[in-house]
Amino acid sequence: MFCMWAFIELLEEKRMRAEKRDFRWALLLCLWMCSPGKTSNSLSYPPWEALAPLSEVNSSFHDKSPFLSFDGRTLYFSREYEAGGYFARMFQATRPSLSCPFGVVTEIASLTDSRGHVTCPWVSADNLRMYYYSTSGMTRWLRMSQRGTADAPWPPGAYVSELNALGSVANPTLTEDELTIVFSGYWLSGGRGEWDLWMATRPNRYSRFGNVKNLWMLNTVSSDMHPSITPDGLTLYFASNRNDRFQIFRACRDSRDSQFGRVEHVATLDTAEGYSAYPSISADGTTLYFGSQRDGSSMDIWFARFGPAYFVDAVHGNDSYDGMRPVTAFATIQRAINVAMPGDVIGVYPGVYREGIRFLGKAITVQSIGDAAVIEARNGFAVSFYGEGPATVLRNFVIANSHIGLFYSYGAPTITNVTVVGNVYGAQAFGTGAGPRISNGIFWDNILDDLSGCQATYSCVQRFNPGKGNFSEDPLFVDAGNGDYHLRSARGRYWPEHDVWVLDEVTSPCIDAGDPAADFSKEPEPNGGRLNVGAYGGTAYASRSAP
Repeated sequence: MFCMWAFIELLEEKRMRAEKRDFRWALLLCLWMCSPGKTSNSLSYPPWEALAPLSEVNSSFHDKSPFLSFDGRTLYFSREYEAGGYFARMFQATRPSLSCPFGVVTEIASLTDSRGHVTCPWVSADNLRMYYYSTSGMTRWLRMSQRGTADAPWPPGAYVSELNALGSVANPTLTEDELTIVFSGYWLSGGRGEWDLWMATRPNRYSRFGNVKNLWMLNTVSSDMHPSITPDGLTLYFASNRNDRFQIFRACRDSRDSQFGRVEHVATLDTAEGYSAYPSISADGTTLYFGSQRDGSSMDIWFARFGPAYFVDAVHGNDSYDGMRPVTAFATIQRAINVAMPGDVIGVYPGVYREGIRFLGKAITVQSIGDAAVIEARNGFAVSFYGEGPATVLRNFVIANSHIGLFYSYGAPTITNVTVVGNVYGAQAFGTGAGPRISNGIFWDNILDDLSGCQATYSCVQRFNPGKGNFSEDPLFVDAGNGDYHLRSARGRYWPEHDVWVLDEVTSPCIDAGDPAADFSKEPEPNGGRLNVGAYGGTAYASRSAP
């Protein structure tokens, strides 16, 4: 059970992260994490999807060693102008939001070293420290550049002397707290092959690294290098040529005190004519960037998704796009539903979607990513269900200003963490069957009825509804008249207009009122150890719990 919930926690979302809770996938990973074995040649956990080159960044030269900043807005990488010719230099590209492409690529000239390569960046969550490595001849050194502010130039890095003393070291990657570092070592004493993966730790960020260990359970007599560790330190991606050419592998562990488990080959990232290397997992766990050399051409930066199969963006999207990347998102939710396949997740960016949507009998999940999106269909039905079962999921939406917010003809779809407000009817159910499974919702200020022909559980319902855990107290929206349905909190709630957190004098009764068994792990701390009800519950935008 621990493995399963650890996997769900990994996938669900911190900032701009909204993700899959597919039971079958969780079970596969649980079984994999808890079973011993050697390297596998088949992929036994959910595959990465929608592989594509990062065309706005790539050039005709070698682009490699990508690293995405923790806020997702800056991509750091290195570029080598000719194989074996010019030294690799460090570059960066930024974007204004996660739904926009990266902009102009600029060289980080302050880090350029005329003596050798400068490559493989890892940047701290506050954007103030960059770990990387540089070369001179055949020697490689780990370095750390520190700047005073996030917009200041990067000064040349100081040497990480305690690790450089081991020999030729490269490819640093750290946990978010910067207490654990994993790196590659070239023929170091105590290693297994030409390049090995090594790990070191320290008690605090100001101490020297120590407790250096060879990750013998991952290494082979071949070259194992280019590590990328997740912020929590529990999953490690790396490249290895153990199968004659470089491919990308992954291993997990239950805690930082335990060893990494079985190595798994991420076969979906392979290329038939070439190789894949330099994996770099994004902080939210939804995107893997890597270097791919194909058909004898130069290396390019590619990416793969581990999240929604389709993206929807009312502001920047277009229904003529393919919907498979944030930068090629659809404009309407219905367009994504039309092309979705069973098991797909559709991620919807914040915005107002003036459309009525139907699930078309598909067992798919439609959920907001980021702050909750709004669906409204004036004089119509905002969301309609006709026979869908529990595997059809609607999550984290505000449904407002419609004739009927949620309409069910029959079936038993899953509806959770919705705020249904300002409609003529909140929800209406007709026909036979078990009825919709509604939980952790808010039904308020609907003109004629909140729930007609159906029930909810652990929900705030203005008109009495006998479902388990329901209550009828004022939810204390921030500003319902102007469409802000965040919950007031004396400990802090999100203010989307200014992208800041503010304190209120009162706290909503909807905070910590959700199903006690529901996952609350992605709500910001302090979160009271229990899910909030309403559209923002279970996300990084949930209001904090009062002390």
